[in-house]
Amino acid sequence: MTSYFEHIHTLFGCASCFWCDQAALNVNSCCRHPSGHMRDAADENKCGNHNFGGDVVLTEMDDSWRMQLARKFAAWAHGDQKYGEKPYVVHLEAVAWKLAAHNDDPDMIIAAWLHDVLEDTEVTAETIESIFGFMVLRIVRAVTNEPGKNRKEKTEKTLPKIRSVGGAALQLKLCDRIANVRACIDGTGKSLLKMYVKERELFEQLLGREDGHYPELWKELDESYEEAIIEAKRQKELKNGSAR
Repeated sequence: MTSYFEHIHTLFGCASCFWCDQAALNVNSCCRHPSGHMRDAADENKCGNHNFGGDVVLTEMDDSWRMQLARKFAAWAHGDQKYGEKPYVVHLEAVAWKLAAHNDDPDMIIAAWLHDVLEDTEVTAETIESIFGFMVLRIVRAVTNEPGKNRKEKTEKTLPKIRSVGGAALQLKLCDRIANVRACIDGTGKSLLKMYVKERELFEQLLGREDGHYPELWKELDESYEEAIIEAKRQKELKNGSAR
């Protein structure tokens, strides 16, 4: 896998710097870094915010920049992966927006963008920690599937782990499942609805719904299930009707 730092120019649309989301379209123009450091955009070896051969320095980045960075990092990491027929980032965005509606903690929102990176890409835990910090890594690691020979075994190992960690991990997992189920309504993940419905009871049991945490998210998940089931029935009726 090509290094993330080798993609800095194309990812950020800036011919110079990893940090410049407000990119210099002209390689000879200047752009402003989060620290306020100014430099010629064509002089790519003199960035005061970033060591191109090692760790990233995030101490001067504000939270909005960190969240933008997480979005672009996740899009790069998942590459050509698909969510249904759409780019995988569509799912990540749905989870991040859902999480942000319930929690404005930047580390939580960053973890939402990155929640499948350890599980589905070659990005390492060390890379996540070095760029986004230990708290983000802790949340991402908590929601990452444990190894198993099949989905059921992975679920039986992973959900109790999330339950024991609680807090941020539990909230993120609920937002992830809401996004997955709601994707079945718009057709993106409709083929997965039967699976989600089949494991619904186990999901609630192992994730500890009875503990009483995040009732508003559990309620929203219930409503999402019902909407998805109704839409699936409607689509089936339409299909059967057109076949007659």
